[in-house]
Amino acid sequence: MSESPLRISLRLPHSYAVAGPKAIRQVAEAAEAYGFYGVSVQDHILVDPKAAPCGGDGDNRNLYEALQTLGWVAGVTERVKLITTVLVAGFRHPVMLAKETASLDALSGGRLMVGVGVGAGRTRQSAEGFKLAHHATIATREFDALNVMGHRGKLADENLQILDAMWTQDSASFHGEIYQFEDMDAYPKPVQRPRPPLLVGGRSEAAIRRAALLADGWCPSHESPQHFAENRLKCIAIATAAGKPAPKWWGTNIDLAVARTDEKAQDLMGRWFGKMFETRQAMVDATLTGTPETILRQLGVWRRAGLNLADVKITPRDLDETLEQMRILGEEVIPALPGLDAELGPDTRDSR
Repeated sequence: MSESPLRISLRLPHSYAVAGPKAIRQVAEAAEAYGFYGVSVQDHILVDPKAAPCGGDGDNRNLYEALQTLGWVAGVTERVKLITTVLVAGFRHPVMLAKETASLDALSGGRLMVGVGVGAGRTRQSAEGFKLAHHATIATREFDALNVMGHRGKLADENLQILDAMWTQDSASFHGEIYQFEDMDAYPKPVQRPRPPLLVGGRSEAAIRRAALLADGWCPSHESPQHFAENRLKCIAIATAAGKPAPKWWGTNIDLAVARTDEKAQDLMGRWFGKMFETRQAMVDATLTGTPETILRQLGVWRRAGLNLADVKITPRDLDETLEQMRILGEEVIPALPGLDAELGPDTRDSR
């Protein structure tokens, strides 16, 4: 089990019908009021309205840009961390990304956590019964539209290295296969020292290695606790073999529905996501779904697997119901997390 306490961050409603300044602001302010550790954003340029996991009368084509959204939220909050889970390497030039993120960290008083990934694959995928074909379709269109060239793993590696160089070096230089530059004097530097936390998304062997060697944490989505625990230990072993400190952040991006009964929560989750799973049990196993007590038991399984950052996406994405579920989490789940750690007790599996 990770030595760091378990924290919960929340995906902002910056996509699909509910998205807009009012919803984003209200959810961000509620997250701060209810004690969430942070708020997060995804990173897409395009959406697939047919795959929208929400109803409402709004426009399911809406998707507010990730860093612009966090900049807006930084101005209306004071405490919550601002988290990207995750930015897609290749969507932005890494020098500009380093400038944007350093500015955001400085303007927010040192609240930024930057997750980076390669983006969804171009081919049909499935993970634990969750169908990701529409993500592959969107990814193909985005990469083609932006004329992203080169191996996406190399892009991600060099993005992480350039972020580190630009954030930490007085006058940064970099000589990679894709990007090269000399003596870049870019200020202000981030408030956080030595740098804002860097997280890596993705479940592949390459992503695990990338997290071990170039980042401060690993944050996959659509993982199971068992696979997460196994791959976390792989990540630690890779870092140790390379003489590097093990990552400190162990996160996952996961859908959540909380209600007064397990059946009601399952109905909420199934209303929008049931069609993506072969069975209702598969849906429950791949999400956090149930009463506050059930959610805490599920988090206990993840905690024992080493999780210390649960980045949750509340279902359904209706603003009033989202705020109500946030209230339940804030009043009954988040305050119980320290007790959850105490109940699980120490675990020394990753001490080396």
